[in-house]
Amino acid sequence: MHSKINILFIINPISGVGKKNLIPKAIAAHLSKEKFDYKIEYTQYPSHGQKIALENKHLYQAIVAIGGDGTVSEIGASLIHSECALGIIPCGSGNGIARHLAIPRKIKKAIEKINAFNVTSIDTGTCNQTPFIGLCGFGFDAHIAEAFEKHTKRGFSTYIKLVSKAYSKYKPHHYQISINDQEVKHNPLLVCIANSSQYGNGFTISPISTMQDGKFELIFIARFPLHAIPKLIKQFFSKQIHHSKYFQSITFETQVKVNITDEKTPSFHIDGDHKQSNTSSFDIQLLPKSLQVLV
Repeated sequence: MHSKINILFIINPISGVGKKNLIPKAIAAHLSKEKFDYKIEYTQYPSHGQKIALENKHLYQAIVAIGGDGTVSEIGASLIHSECALGIIPCGSGNGIARHLAIPRKIKKAIEKINAFNVTSIDTGTCNQTPFIGLCGFGFDAHIAEAFEKHTKRGFSTYIKLVSKAYSKYKPHHYQISINDQEVKHNPLLVCIANSSQYGNGFTISPISTMQDGKFELIFIARFPLHAIPKLIKQFFSKQIHHSKYFQSITFETQVKVNITDEKTPSFHIDGDHKQSNTSSFDIQLLPKSLQVLV
């Protein structure tokens, strides 16, 4: 008789737009009792999920993050270079990582994915030694991540309101970037390092990114006139943004160095979560096949 697989579920009770109160009953109803023994923990403060995962990764074959990209990122970061796999039940505002990995947003179907226990390896990265799973970035998207963090309401509509309010007032930074033995000077609207393809809600920033190719894409989005917005929105949501004249991409395999020359302590984001830096220099490194995930 085979021993059961031990699995830990970590629920972020404040992420996203509801339905997390349904999770415990759904797990009890749909998780295979023949295959798994499980436990549920709740996060109680920022980065608590990371602490729980670090303390428990040697005791479980998988830890399932239940929340948005921030929750997935901090729990996944704790499992890099470990034998414990990351599972996801997406309950966030955008669920970009889960969408990229084709993990269903319906709770029952996400649990069925866990029941299958299909494990694969994905690339991850670090930005000044802070791990990220899908995206990290500088400029306008980091500015919006900071505004979203301060806002009382979650959800995609909040992102739209914040972008609409901030765009015309935002002043792009100046960047000096070292990549593939080249120096690039630029002042785009935003700089994004993409392992995954999208921010969330199908809003695709890097259509060619795969998470399993041992490569990252360095994305620049140039400032654009207001009349270009309808076409750009269509291109973002149809995975065609790489055809826009406001889009530029450079693929790299090891590392990229980003220096923001006009601000000493700029904001940046890790998987959509705002971070405040104490330096204007950033070293982004790729960690190939460094995280086990359930897909």
